[in-house]
Amino acid sequence: DGSTVQQIGGAGMSISSVTEDRAGIIWVATKDQGLLRLERNGALRRFRRSDTLTCTMASDKLTALYDLNDTTLLIGSREVTMMFLDKRTFAFTYWTDSTSIAPSRASKRPANATGWCHALTPLDNDKLWIGFLNFQRSCIADRHTGAIAFYAFVQRSGSETLTCAAMINDTLYAGGWQNGLDVVALGDMSTRPMIHPCKGLVIPTKEEVTAVTRWEEHGLILGIRQGGLLQLGVGQREATPIVRDRSDPASLSSDRVCCLLVDRKGTLWAGTENGLDFHVPGTWRFRVQDIFNDPRGDHPEVFFHRVDPEGSSGARLFTSEGFFVQDLPGGRLRHEPFEGAGRELQPTVMSRDHHGHVMVGTEYGIGWGENVGRTISPALEPWTKGATYSLGHMYQVRGLLADTITGRAAFVIATMGYGVEAVDAATQQILGTAMPKAAVQVNSYRLVSSMQRDENGRYWFGSSNGLFTWHPDDPLLTPENIASLPIDPRSIVVTGEDVRKLVKLGSSIWAVTRSGVLLEVSGDRVKRHTPPEHLRTGMYGLAADRSGSLWITTDNGLLRFDPASGSFLHVPVNDGRRFRKLTSAITLLNDGRMVFCADNALISFQPEGFAELPALPEARLIAATAAGLPLLARDGEVRLSYRSSVIDIGVSAVGLGHPQALLMDYRLEGVESTWRTTSLRDGIRYAGVPVGTYRLLVKVRDAFGRVGPEQVLLTISVAAPFWLTWWFYAIIALAVSGGIFLWSRYKLKQAAKLQAVRNKIASDLHDEVGSSLSSITIGSQLATQLSSGENEQVKQLMARIGETSSESLRSMSDIVWAIDPKNDEGEALVKRMRRIATELLTSKGIDVSFSVTGGVEELKLPMNARKEVVLIFKEALHNVSKYANASIVQVSLHRRNGTLAMSVKDDGGGFDVSLHPDGHGLGSMHRRAASLGSVLTLTSAPGLGTLVGVEVDLTRIRD
Repeated sequence: DGSTVQQIGGAGMSISSVTEDRAGIIWVATKDQGLLRLERNGALRRFRRSDTLTCTMASDKLTALYDLNDTTLLIGSREVTMMFLDKRTFAFTYWTDSTSIAPSRASKRPANATGWCHALTPLDNDKLWIGFLNFQRSCIADRHTGAIAFYAFVQRSGSETLTCAAMINDTLYAGGWQNGLDVVALGDMSTRPMIHPCKGLVIPTKEEVTAVTRWEEHGLILGIRQGGLLQLGVGQREATPIVRDRSDPASLSSDRVCCLLVDRKGTLWAGTENGLDFHVPGTWRFRVQDIFNDPRGDHPEVFFHRVDPEGSSGARLFTSEGFFVQDLPGGRLRHEPFEGAGRELQPTVMSRDHHGHVMVGTEYGIGWGENVGRTISPALEPWTKGATYSLGHMYQVRGLLADTITGRAAFVIATMGYGVEAVDAATQQILGTAMPKAAVQVNSYRLVSSMQRDENGRYWFGSSNGLFTWHPDDPLLTPENIASLPIDPRSIVVTGEDVRKLVKLGSSIWAVTRSGVLLEVSGDRVKRHTPPEHLRTGMYGLAADRSGSLWITTDNGLLRFDPASGSFLHVPVNDGRRFRKLTSAITLLNDGRMVFCADNALISFQPEGFAELPALPEARLIAATAAGLPLLARDGEVRLSYRSSVIDIGVSAVGLGHPQALLMDYRLEGVESTWRTTSLRDGIRYAGVPVGTYRLLVKVRDAFGRVGPEQVLLTISVAAPFWLTWWFYAIIALAVSGGIFLWSRYKLKQAAKLQAVRNKIASDLHDEVGSSLSSITIGSQLATQLSSGENEQVKQLMARIGETSSESLRSMSDIVWAIDPKNDEGEALVKRMRRIATELLTSKGIDVSFSVTGGVEELKLPMNARKEVVLIFKEALHNVSKYANASIVQVSLHRRNGTLAMSVKDDGGGFDVSLHPDGHGLGSMHRRAASLGSVLTLTSAPGLGTLVGVEVDLTRIRD
């Protein structure tokens, strides 16, 4: 239907004919598989041959179909000639009456004689042509009554095997299994005998004619078995061949043509051995004419400088080979050389002087004459000397206009290299430079490529460095005044752009640049119009049509700019096949046509032909395969395994009337952020789609530069491997959680066991060992009191026993305190240290002060750290008590960043640390500090007191 191609399931067989009846039912004839009926709901019914049943189909080898009337379908066959099918009862009858094809004259059984009906072709509203093979004659029947008017054939060998026909103006054109096309003037058939050999004309063809169809204004189109197409105009006796050009993708896909059809819109369809081709006449909007009228001749490549209107509908081309002139649309071009001083002067611009004489600017100077016509031999007069020109001095003329400057008749001459000069028309002497001072001082402004004069007399110049202006009222620059004249920066309108062509449209000046920018100058405002990125290319020529649209020649065809909407349209020249890089020569002719030049050709077109463009079709999914296997798309989604995530996607977007194959921008949302472009015939391939669900987005793009809306073509879901699925993650999470739970339960049980052991040890030490030590202490004291002896050794021994047991009892008390879990908090540590200080120092009259900061009391202390800190503290206080002779002791406990710092400072007599490295229990304190991963700090000197400190990293201490 112009936008979708759909295969009918169950109809994959060799098909010979298709027709649609009055009820909208599709009937399909196959070469050897019988008849198919396609219902409007898509259901397919099949009719096959039966040798036993009456009113059934007698042949499966079908050739042609024709919807005869509301009730009857006429079927051509290779074996029983023709059959009638009653579309109401599906009963078959057979043609046996050679005078009529009316169903009422049919037989229930086929005739014994076999025949071959090859074609059933309506010629007009009244006539049906029937083509027979096997030595029967083709005939013409009345479409309404079924009566056969007569059997028409040309009296020549082979004319009995006609397979195709068409009619124009009561003339029958028929072809078949013989070379040549039979042409029969039908005239009044009622006066002819039924069997009538005609003295018709035979138009020669080199091969058999496989198809013929009428093509409105173009006469006939013939399909040839191996020779492509033939185009035959009405009344012509020789056909024009249209064959495949293998270098041209828009040509026929094969010269083996099987069948032809012209649809209701005039589109020509050709069935070939390589597929289905179609040709839309409206697509071919350009008329190309070789300037030498010999496109295959050996001619030099011509350089085009300019093209101007000539007369009411002609064109004049300014080229490196002189002038080429066309007087009428489509007429031959005549060559007018423009020579002087022994060379071709290459005309570049034409104007008239103050007396109406023609002036011609060339690549080598300026010439003029009364007329420029077929026989001109222009007189090239060199400028006189003394600040004058000679032939070849002022070259590459790009602008030439007559004007009045400082009250004198003068010429304004713009050149590529010398800038713009004003020349006295009478004396031919240079009056001065017609450029602003700001432009003269930059050499690149002197490379002038285009010149325009507006309605106010102001000149506009396009140069390789920008756009500048000059007015005849402005002073001319001369060597005498250039230093004294001020610089007017307003005269430089655009800078930094290579301006190629200027055109005046209304009150605005328009210009194109080599970099691909269209400039609009209105008053003091300059507006830049830039095509979209995919249309951006170098610009060369510029012209306006009658509707006010601007046409721009570029590196890749034409651009049309609409000033009202500010939009660009790309127009591929000659459908993008031959002409791409164009020249600056483009203009509007007086009859409204646009013409431009490229590749030794003058190309013309009607601008209004692009007012309506073919609609952009939607992209359609044809197929999706993975590893060569088809994928089933359900609700626009395909599912892939992670093992086979390579996917090929076929896309269709049939757009009739487009001059080039459509393109497609696409990206996979979630995988790609930028768009990629491909042709529809190449399709889309992804070598590996990651796990997840993604949308394939597409936009159809045509040769005119238009981009269609974004479409979701397909949703692609790639299944994850089981180790990346949510349920696998859930199992792993449950397993890890279970492991952590079991491990924590195990740790809790172990901690509980350890706690029980600690509790039991503390209890046993307190109950049994503590009781025994207390008994020893009490016993030693009683023994001393009850002893009547005066033996001094016994007294000392008993005192030592009592003192040792008391010390052991205190040490055992410290150990029991350390392992008791009730004392894990920092508050218990502080209380213990205060108690020890009271026992050891306060009883001896030594003042003790505590400084506890940083949240020590909220600290959770490991058992080992708590024990060692207490014992270091206790040893330090023992030393103060025994040796320091101190009056004040300062104890500090400080928590900071996971560490516990403890220090004991006294104001006693101090000592020389170097003389007592291990004395007073210093060695045990150092070892205890080392077991905690720390270093004992000991600072003392005679008469300066002593400082003992330790800082423990609690994060590194474990029970």
